[in-house]
Parts: sequence; structure tokens; C-alpha cells
Amino acid sequence: ASLFAQGMFYDDAMLAALREACSILIDGSANMQKLGKKLSVWLEKGPSLERFDDYSSAFLTKEDNAKYKVTHFYTGELVKQRPDLAQQLDFEQDRVYKLKHQLIGLEVARFSEAVIAIAEGLIALYRTLKDERSWVDYDDLIAYTLGLFAQEGMAAWVMTKMDQQCRHIMLDEAQDTSPQQW
Repeated sequence: ASLFAQGMFYDDAMLAALREACSILIDGSANMQKLGKKLSVWLEKGPSLERFDDYSSAFLTKEDNAKYKVTHFYTGELVKQRPDLAQQLDFEQDRVYKLKHQLIGLEVARFSEAVIAIAEGLIALYRTLKDERSWVDYDDLIAYTLGLFAQEGMAAWVMTKMDQQCRHIMLDEAQDTSPQQW
């Protein structure tokens, strides 16, 4: 919400220009009227995260249910008559576009946070089940082997036992690049 407040801050000059734009847009083409009405509601009620999607739809079109693209909403006649107003509307459109993508980024971050929380819960459950049932997985086998070899004298003892009892060793997954396995 603070990102939204920062992104949608309006100084008095900007508010005056947008109010003037409303009165001109209402008398224009269908797209201009749509923008004028949305801009009017926005200014009347004040910038709000709850109304931002509706407001931004006046400036942006949604493609493929994911990409937001700048839309053209005023005519060349407006540009000729009021280039200052067209410039102000372009500036506002650019702000809306940037803020829309920042809000999408925040939404992705929230979803990612939820996925991480679920994954952490599943990992904790998996570890609990392994401990309760005395199970080991492949990563455990590697870790236990490393732990065994890290003890002083154990590597030599294991090699002696292997020499005495094993004639052949079959290597599987020899292509792995895990440093722990090497």
C-alpha cells in the first residue's frame, strides 16, 4: 500500500490538469469519454488501491490475460488543440503503466511467499516422517557417508573392509557433478 501511495501522489498542478482533462474528455470520442468518466471518479473519490484496476483500464489494455499495454485514448485533434493536456495524459498513463507492473510484481512476490511457506511445511513433514520411520533418502546416504569419512581413521578402515570383501564395485550416477558425491 505504501508503494501505491508513493506511486499515485498528485501535486496540486497535476490535480488541476487532470480535472481540466476530465471536462474536455467528457465531450470527446467514446474512448475519451470513457477515460474522462474514470478519471472523474478517480479524482472525486481519491486515489485508491481498490479502484486502481478500474482506473488503470482507461489507460491500459490487457492482452493475453497477463500483459498490459498502453492504449491510445485521445484523438489527434486533442493533440493539436491542447498539446499540454495530451502531454499530461501521457505522463499519467506512464505512471499508471509503471505502477500496474509494480503491483503485479508485488502480487507475484506474495504468491511466491505462499509457495515457500507450503514447501517449508512439506519439507518439515517429510523430515518428521523420515525420523519417525527411520527412513533415509539419497541425500542422507551421501551426508552419512561424508560424516563417516570425516571421522579420523574411518576412511582407512572402510577402505580396508572394502578391499577384504568387495571384488567389484558398480558405479551408478557417475556423471553427477555434486561436490558432496565427489
